[in-house]
Amino acid sequence: MNSNIKQLFLILLLVFPIFCWGQGKVTRNASKHLNPSKKTIVTSGVENGYEWIDLGLPSGTKWAIHNIGATSPEGFGKYFAWGEPSESTKNTYENYPNTTACRENTDYSGKENLDAATQIWGEKWITPNLQNIQELLSCCKIEWSELNGYIGVTVTGPNGKTLFFPAAGMKTSDQYHWNPQLYGAYWVSTPSYTDTRYARMFLFEKSSYNPGINAHECWKAFATPIRPILKK
Repeated sequence: MNSNIKQLFLILLLVFPIFCWGQGKVTRNASKHLNPSKKTIVTSGVENGYEWIDLGLPSGTKWAIHNIGATSPEGFGKYFAWGEPSESTKNTYENYPNTTACRENTDYSGKENLDAATQIWGEKWITPNLQNIQELLSCCKIEWSELNGYIGVTVTGPNGKTLFFPAAGMKTSDQYHWNPQLYGAYWVSTPSYTDTRYARMFLFEKSSYNPGINAHECWKAFATPIRPILKK
């Protein structure tokens, strides 16, 4: 073997391992680039047959997409007096059921004998409290809107996901005290700590009486829809 061939052979022996290593390195990086490791964020799901959505709230609270007794986001559903686990039919000023929650004036969220969400939808579902509503008010964009012909408010969370609350009004007995399409009222489990006849609620209305979207207090005998949340 002449000297030129020997020199070429030695060069190939030195270069070939480096070339192979370099190619392998490129292949590994390309594979990693094509299959990046990403954490999947779940923003919706189903619990005991009822759908929920994650708005990206700081607390991580997951909200039901419709009211108890409804089958769609715009449905009114059933109406409950404060602290009553079954639908209200005779709740007037003179005939309000004297429940434990009413007598003790205590937060009833998650208590099966008092919480309609827990009793009707199962142990993982509860009625929201005042803090949950205040979080919506402070962290979300809330606007009057319309869904399938029903007026209400759309709540847009920090992650861009939305909830619709229909303006379903409020009832005493089987009559509307505040009319749908003008008023939206949703009980929370937090009582008033200044007057045992009252409790807190999520209220939005277009009337001149108390226009706006806010946390409010109202007479416990009135019946409103309930929008549950998932217990953490």
